[in-house]
Amino acid sequence: MIRGELENMPFKASDQKSTLVANSRMFARLLCSVVCTIERGHRWSQKYPFDDKQLKGAHELREAVDAEEVDEAAVKEAIHQLRLALFCKERKDIAKGDFSCPVYRFLVISSITEGGSFMMESDITNIIAKLQWTCRAMIYEEMLRKMERMPEKRAWKKLGKYVKEGHYTAFNSIRQVLHLASAIAYGTTGMPQIEWLDDDHRRASINGKAVQLEDIGKFVFERLEAAKMILEKEVMFGHKFEELEDQIFFH
Repeated sequence: MIRGELENMPFKASDQKSTLVANSRMFARLLCSVVCTIERGHRWSQKYPFDDKQLKGAHELREAVDAEEVDEAAVKEAIHQLRLALFCKERKDIAKGDFSCPVYRFLVISSITEGGSFMMESDITNIIAKLQWTCRAMIYEEMLRKMERMPEKRAWKKLGKYVKEGHYTAFNSIRQVLHLASAIAYGTTGMPQIEWLDDDHRRASINGKAVQLEDIGKFVFERLEAAKMILEKEVMFGHKFEELEDQIFFH
């Protein structure tokens, strides 16, 4: 696929003007949420700190918008850089879970109704679809930029992982919520989504989460050891399995 073909590739027919407006409005809400969280020093920004690129992107967007003479090109560039910082990031520290992702937090906030309860699952899927469209559109634009100085395959290698399962990215975090919400909304039984991530079959993606088979084995072994201890204490009155094996052997 050459650049000319990619530029002329239309979005789906369903992406009519009203849909694009709704998607853009959702994206604007996301950016406002990020900027306000940073500027107001919300406790979330303390517990889940933004990285340097995200902070810089938010600061430059604020400066571009508040300039005495607003430069439309500068605003668009600041918006693009901030969304790159939000979506083109793979989280390394996963101990805090998906909530450490600003896009995921925005999804949670957007899912709360005025009465304080969560909206219907079908409405949540609409929000996620808009956020996913935003991410894909950003990847599309960044692909075009990178293809000006490198081959398409190389550009996709740099960007494709941010819209694929098996990585701790914003796109993948909200994608898993989409699977769950769809299963609840439409009464389907969601089967676990499993995909091998390497040719040696040592790493797999389970519901979008990358896991090592070695870690699964360690987890199972620890559970078996815990079960063994309970059986020895509660059922065998403190006797060890090894003692039982010796008695059986000598008899």
